[in-house]
Amino acid sequence: MSALTPEEQKVLDSNPRPIIVAGLTLIVVFFGGLLAWSAFLPIHGAVVAPGTV
Repeated sequence: MSALTPEEQKVLDSNPRPIIVAGLTLIVVFFGGLLAWSAFLPIHGAVVAPGTV
């Protein structure tokens, strides 16, 4: 096994908080947009078709 270089160790020791915050922000924006879209855009009709289950 080889030892890690100082640059590789720095990457492993880095703080994951910015990545976690970015991911949570992306999730909140996605679901918030979906909620806003579903709340403010009415459904004007539906497709009705015969079928059997």
